[in-house]
Amino acid sequence: MSEAEPQAAERLASAAATIGAPDDRGRRRAVLVAEGPIRNMADGLGQYTFTATALQRAVGDGKFNNLACFLDHTAGSPTMRDYVGVWTEPRLESLPGGQTAATAELVIHNPTLVEHVFAALAEAPELRPDVGVSIVCYPTVAKPAAGAPQAITGFQSIQSADIVFKPAVPAARFFQAAAAAEAPPFPTGEAPMNDLITPIPDAAAVEAEDSVLKLQAEAEQLGQWIAATRATMATSMIRDARLPAKVTDRLLAGVYATPEEVQAAIDLAREEIAEAVGAQAVINTPKPAAAVVSDEFSRTEEALRYIFGSREAKTPPPNMRSLRQLWVNWTGDSHILGEFNADNALGIVKAAAITPAALPNMMVRTIQAIMQEETGNLGARRWFEKVVDVVPNDGTMRDLEFRQFGNLGTLPIVPDGAPYQETTITDAKESASFAKRGQMVGITRNAILQDDLGLTSELPRKLVQAAWNTRSASVANIFTMNSGVGPTMADTKALFHADHGNLATTALGATDADVQTSWEAARQQIYDQAELGTTKPMAMYPYWLLLPPELLYKARKAFGYGELGYPTAHEPLRMDFDEYDMRPRILVVPEWLDATDWAFMVRPEIHRTLVMAYQQGGRNHPLPSIWFAADQNGGLLFTNDVLPIKIRDEFMVGVASWRGIGKRNVTG
Repeated sequence: MSEAEPQAAERLASAAATIGAPDDRGRRRAVLVAEGPIRNMADGLGQYTFTATALQRAVGDGKFNNLACFLDHTAGSPTMRDYVGVWTEPRLESLPGGQTAATAELVIHNPTLVEHVFAALAEAPELRPDVGVSIVCYPTVAKPAAGAPQAITGFQSIQSADIVFKPAVPAARFFQAAAAAEAPPFPTGEAPMNDLITPIPDAAAVEAEDSVLKLQAEAEQLGQWIAATRATMATSMIRDARLPAKVTDRLLAGVYATPEEVQAAIDLAREEIAEAVGAQAVINTPKPAAAVVSDEFSRTEEALRYIFGSREAKTPPPNMRSLRQLWVNWTGDSHILGEFNADNALGIVKAAAITPAALPNMMVRTIQAIMQEETGNLGARRWFEKVVDVVPNDGTMRDLEFRQFGNLGTLPIVPDGAPYQETTITDAKESASFAKRGQMVGITRNAILQDDLGLTSELPRKLVQAAWNTRSASVANIFTMNSGVGPTMADTKALFHADHGNLATTALGATDADVQTSWEAARQQIYDQAELGTTKPMAMYPYWLLLPPELLYKARKAFGYGELGYPTAHEPLRMDFDEYDMRPRILVVPEWLDATDWAFMVRPEIHRTLVMAYQQGGRNHPLPSIWFAADQNGGLLFTNDVLPIKIRDEFMVGVASWRGIGKRNVTG
C-alpha cells in the first residue's frame, strides 16, 4: 500500500476528541484526536480514518507540543481575534472503547472568548451542544482500497487544534460532554462530505511550526493590550464622574476587572459624599447634596458630548439634546441675551451658588475630550510625529539650544594604575524659538437659538484638524524653505548642503530598479556622515522615506509592499524591521507641492535631527489650549451676540543637527 502526501491542509476532527472540566490551575485536558474514522455532516462515514501508528508517531515526535487553539476554523489564515490559548503536556491514552487517543491540556489565554462554550458544555446532556476539537494538519495518507476510507498514517505538521461545532471525529469532545453519550454509529452507504479541506500553498507547511511560536508571542502582547485598555477605560469612567479630587485619586488607585466594578465604586463614593454632606449642620446656606450636583454635572456633560459630536456619546433624552435648553438650565438666560439669572436656572444652580462660567467650562472640557478622540482620525496629517523628537522645556517659552558633542568616538585604554587622560570635547550648537499660534471661533446667538447641531458637532473636529494642519505645515516648511535647502545652520551653511553630505539632485527613478538604486545611494550617504570632531562614520541608516503624494504609488510598488498585488522580488511588509532592512518606511508629506523632490531621515530615537517643543513641557504632542469667553458684560458676547472660543497653540519647530537627514532637490 503506497502513501501520498496531499497538497492541502486538512481540517479534521477525531471521533473521540473531548475537552474536560478545568483543574485547579484552570486547565482543561482534552482528547484532540483518536484512532478511528471521521464522520461527515450527516453523521455518515467520512473520507479519512486515523491510525494508532500515526498518533503514536505524532506524540513521540512532538507534533502536538504547544499547539495553538482557535475558536472555529477560519476561512483563511487564523487571526488573534479568534485565538483561545495553547495546548500543552500531550500524551497517549486509551479510551474506554480501546482506541488510542492523543490528549493535551488547554491553557486558556482568552477566557472571555470561550466562556459561552464552556457554559454550554456544563448543561445537562439533553441541552449540551455537539462541540469538540478539530485539528488543522498536513497528513500523510495511504492510498485506500476501492470504497474504503483513506488511512492517515502520519503527519507532516499539525498547525492547530481548534474548538468547533460538530467535529468530524465524534469522540473529539470535552471529557465532561463525552462521558454522557457514546459516539454515534456510522451508517453505511452515505456519501462522505469533503468540505473540510482548504487549499493552502505548499510554502505554508514549511512555516507551520514558526507560526505557532509567533501566535504565542502575539497572545502575550494581546493580554498586555487588554490590561492596558481595561485600565484606560476605568480611568476615563472615574474622571468623567467629576468627583472630588481626593475621592478621584482613591478610586484611580483601585484595580477593576469590569466596567460594572468601576461604576459600583463610583456609585459608592457618591453615596459616601451624600452622607457626609447630610451629616453636616449647614446654617443659612441650603445647598443640595454633593451627589446631586455631581449627577447633574455628569448628565449635562454627557449631553454636551452628544451635541458636540462625540462618536462615543450615548444618546441623551430629547430634552437634553438641545444646546439652547442646556444654556437656559445653567444660566437662566431664557432669551439668549448673554445674561446670567440664577432665579430662572436649575434649582441647583442657585442653591449651590454655581457661577456663570460653569456651562462654558463644561463645554471646554467636553470639546477637549472630543478633540483627543479625533486625533486618532487625523491620518496622514500626523506624519511629522514620527520624525521629530519632542524635547522637554520649563514652559517659559525662551529659546532652546541643542548641543551636539563630538570627539568621543571611542574610549582609550587606561593602563593599570595610570591616570585617566582628559579629552577635548568638540561641540556644535543650534537654537530654535517658540511661536504662539491661535484663532477665535464663535458660536452665534442664532446657532444656540436654532440648536444648530451641524455646527456644534463639527466644531471639535475642525479645531483639532486646524491645529495638526498647522504643526504639519511648520515641520514640512523646514524642507522647502530657502528654495529647498532648509534653514541656515550654526556653521553658516544650509541644512541640506554638499559639505554636509546630504544633498543631491537625483530623482527617485522611473523604474523599480531605479528607485531601489536611488534609495541605496541615500542610505550610503547617511551612513558615511562623520561624527562631530572625528572622521569615523556615524553608521546610521535612514529609516523614513519622505515623499510628495505623487511618488507614493511608485515607491510602494518598487519596495514590494504587497497589499496592491504587484509582482516583486521583495518580501511584503513585515513588522520586524531592523537597521539592516533595505526597505524604508514611507511617509507622505501633504504640504509638499513639488512632485519630484524627496527626503530621508533616521529615526529620532537613533539621532536627534528635527525637534519640537510645546509650552506645556511634555514629551508628547498635546492638544492646543481652548477657552470660552463667557462674560455677558463684555467682549463679543455683549457686542456681537457671539460666544467666542479661543484656540491657542504654542510650540517650537527646529533643527538640532544636519546629521541623519538628507534631501533630493530634483532638477527639471
